[in-house]
Amino acid sequence: MVGLAGILSPIPRTPSREPTIFTSETRNKLELVLAKMVELLSPLSSVSTRTELRRLLDRIAPEYLHLRNEVGRLIMAELSEDEFARFATEAYDEFLKLVMDDATILTDQDREKLCDVIQSLRELLESALNTPTENQGTLTDILLECSHALQCVDMCLLSVLLVLTGEIKYWNPAAIRHLTQGGQEHMRQVEDTFLIHDFELAERLKTREQPVSLQEVRKRIDLPG
Repeated sequence: MVGLAGILSPIPRTPSREPTIFTSETRNKLELVLAKMVELLSPLSSVSTRTELRRLLDRIAPEYLHLRNEVGRLIMAELSEDEFARFATEAYDEFLKLVMDDATILTDQDREKLCDVIQSLRELLESALNTPTENQGTLTDILLECSHALQCVDMCLLSVLLVLTGEIKYWNPAAIRHLTQGGQEHMRQVEDTFLIHDFELAERLKTREQPVSLQEVRKRIDLPG
């Protein structure tokens, strides 16, 4: 579960809710990790081209993964699985509201893309939490396979959210467009990884006699169509 928390848990602070479910010591540690994330991600909000964004994402990904894993350890040290599920899904809902309520930074197109990404992450989290114990190994393998794409989704999304909350004060409007587009494209890579594994599994087990459409597969693995 720690690995899942590190990969899919949202950053535990949003404008409308302080993480009061944590002890003061854990809150302080989470704040320190968040400060490091803000410093690490700030350059992403100043890029001018997609090439520059891709280069920066690749460069900071290892350090970002380390910070993400630290978030997961801190969260799961205090929350039960049920508490984590409630905390994480509520945070994604608040992120969605933050994006929907913005009227100054995001374009309509940016807002639509971000909403799709947040909803996809939320549904992926719910699907992962509901995966039977006997299938957790397969799920972990798939998440590891698309972990880089998930990290890129997360870095793009969090960078925009930090701009919206004022944590990142200096940003380039062009970067917001590149970040939202980058987040959407990497989320599609994650979904494609799940689709590939689902088709492979269906073929291996011979569970279906007729071909399965992509839409049907997305529905079966609880990903948006």
